[in-house]
Amino acid sequence: ALRVGLMKIKGQLNAVECDIANEQSVQQAFTWVEKTFGGVDLLINNGGTFTKALFTDENNSKELRNIIDNEILGNILCTRQAIKSMKTRDVSGHIVNINSIFGHKVNQAVPGNKPMNSLYPPAKHAITAVTECIRQELLYLQTAIKITVRNLTFIMYLFFTCKYIFFKTVH
Repeated sequence: ALRVGLMKIKGQLNAVECDIANEQSVQQAFTWVEKTFGGVDLLINNGGTFTKALFTDENNSKELRNIIDNEILGNILCTRQAIKSMKTRDVSGHIVNINSIFGHKVNQAVPGNKPMNSLYPPAKHAITAVTECIRQELLYLQTAIKITVRNLTFIMYLFFTCKYIFFKTVH
């Protein structure tokens, strides 16, 4: 339904491939955005990586590192580049970190069943903390850049109750 709705809207949709866990890839993507559009005014971070591996499983380090790299490090790398773009142009931009209820509460496992939490809730708790730490840094640096965290539940509500949601920066 969203695709059909977007097809009716005049304009251009641009995409750039980026591995958010790779610093060079993030820098290249943001450089492309700056060259193509002049910079970043709004960043929506929405990393989501999940594994069924338990912490105590053997040989799961790659899966766990993937969550840390994509959920936490990727968020920080993209945020840092967006802030750089906003500060360079003196833009009062906004960074929105999409989170989850797991960023506030760990799901209670049913006794006798395999817990399905793994590293996802700790990573989402980290996003809550990272957002607050960066908010404090932005205040210290006396920028007008905002950073907020929103739970996916709120965003899903918007998508299911609104026909279209678009953000546009007016200069």
